[in-house]
Amino acid sequence: MADLSTTLPLTRDSVIEAHKLVKPHVHLTPVLTNRTLSELASTSRTAEELAGTRWAGRTPARPVLRLWFKCENMQRIGAFKVRGAFHAVEKLKREPGWLDGGGKDKGVVTHSSGNHAQALALAARESGIKAYIVMPDISIPQKIAATKGYGANVLHSGSTSVEREAVANKAPWASSCSSRSSIL
Repeated sequence: MADLSTTLPLTRDSVIEAHKLVKPHVHLTPVLTNRTLSELASTSRTAEELAGTRWAGRTPARPVLRLWFKCENMQRIGAFKVRGAFHAVEKLKREPGWLDGGGKDKGVVTHSSGNHAQALALAARESGIKAYIVMPDISIPQKIAATKGYGANVLHSGSTSVEREAVANKAPWASSCSSRSSIL
């Protein structure tokens, strides 16, 4: 996990810079609304429904809400986590000396039960970087297969983060990896 004392603050400019890094690698997913859900969210309570609650005797709110849904299920690997994985890999490739020091061959390592595993495997593959992923034994078989399908070397572990980190740290290849990715 990133050391917060060395992490730059999240700002509008940092988000714009991150977007520039990941834009070539991700899909532009739609933002949609749903009238039925917006109407349900906007349904106000009646005074009778407030009786017996801490709001009894008050005038019920009349909210008008419009819900928006960012359809990241249509993203590569089917989840938003691909954005963080591509950002991490692109930032890593720009670190001074990382490429010249053999970073691509040493690879990256993370532990994840599925979405981040697939995302890092895909981002590493597209950059020609070895990826080592520790996945719990209880991971969904389709996610393990997808992670392997993206070219990652998968090692299995127990289900707790402590067990996964222990396997990541003790694996024979762990000492050769030049970077670790946290679960995003």
